[in-house]
Amino acid sequence: MALRLLLLLLLLYAALYFFELGYFKARILPGIYLKDLHLGGLALPDLPRAARALSFTFIAPGGEALSLSLQELGIQLDYEAIYREARRRQNHLYRPWTWAGQKYCVPLRYRLDEQKLHQRLKALAEEAGCEPVDAFFRVSDDYRSVEVVPEKSGYRIKAEALPALIRERLDRAGASLTIPLPAEPVPARVAAESLEKKGVCALMSSFTTAFNPAQEDRAHNIKLAAGFLDGYLLAPGERFSLNDFLGESTPEKGYRKAPVISGLDFVAGYGGGLCQISSTLYNAVLLADLEVCQRHNHNLAVPYIAPGRDATISYGVHDFVFRNNKEHHILISAAVEENRLTFRLYGLPPEVEVKIWTHILEATPTPVLYLYAPDLAPGKEEIVKGSFGYRVETWKYVHKGNRLLSRERISLDYYAPYPTKIRRGPPRAH
Repeated sequence: MALRLLLLLLLLYAALYFFELGYFKARILPGIYLKDLHLGGLALPDLPRAARALSFTFIAPGGEALSLSLQELGIQLDYEAIYREARRRQNHLYRPWTWAGQKYCVPLRYRLDEQKLHQRLKALAEEAGCEPVDAFFRVSDDYRSVEVVPEKSGYRIKAEALPALIRERLDRAGASLTIPLPAEPVPARVAAESLEKKGVCALMSSFTTAFNPAQEDRAHNIKLAAGFLDGYLLAPGERFSLNDFLGESTPEKGYRKAPVISGLDFVAGYGGGLCQISSTLYNAVLLADLEVCQRHNHNLAVPYIAPGRDATISYGVHDFVFRNNKEHHILISAAVEENRLTFRLYGLPPEVEVKIWTHILEATPTPVLYLYAPDLAPGKEEIVKGSFGYRVETWKYVHKGNRLLSRERISLDYYAPYPTKIRRGPPRAH
């Protein structure tokens, strides 16, 4: 009985042996690996498709994994050489009882496109690198205070070190294709410690004006300029020129044409709306008790602010200039919310309270101007409302508690009346 069982086992082994001999005649035996890719059962034509699974995985310092195929890195495998090496190495494994649990890694045979490799690694370094984040001021939700958000260091990927690491992993048969990216730290330019020394912590003043959002080009200019000004840090003693800061309002900077006052009329000009920026900032500066060095009123009264409280700018002609007369830095915050423009100035808590009072000395009614308008239908009228003319004085009161510290007339302004224009179409035919 035992002899018959032994003969049966020998027959089964012989059958299995010769079946495997035939099946693996042109195939790679189990237990042969190319890196982590099992080549067992594959013939030469199968290798290109199977090798698509091979890729390098790069681990960034932050833990993010980025995978690139060999082809993306300019690595072309020599499949015939790999196949020959696998067949040559499998002879000692050609016993069925040794297949299970056996593992042998054949070396990679490849050609390298150096230019493609360096280009892709340069792009990888840019993608995987992390820019530092400077410390910055963050205004509280209620706009009453400011906190310093700490900086974050970044890192630069050392792309120049990667080719050698890749070759080492390719040339060492059992080496993993996962590579931690070599990096060096990049410090932030602005540290929290430096901002904390600026003395910016509390709201000093704020002022808001409204605009018509339906005037899209004008609203666009206001939002654009407010974005430029938001976050500017004014040093102690620094003079701030709005014209110098914003420069000329040109389409190259993103400005659009909108109504501006030229002489005693309204015309279209690039940067229409910037005078609302200067007027709103002017009032925030007054309320913060900063020194106004240069300010001009408009020739005509404007609808968004009371006469005597405006400040016009015109590049190369009229400027608005003020000076930080405090011993600490001042943060300018500019925000546009719906149809409201708000400037807020932050520094140390104010020690005084400033109030602005205007007194109209004279008001001149708007004249009426009738214009023939052939573009209108017969008998139709179109009315463009004008504005009064004014002579107005503006006073600044500085209080500390219940005590009046100073009272000063800061301007005496004149605004010409702007005519109401009634455009009339041709008379109706009788």
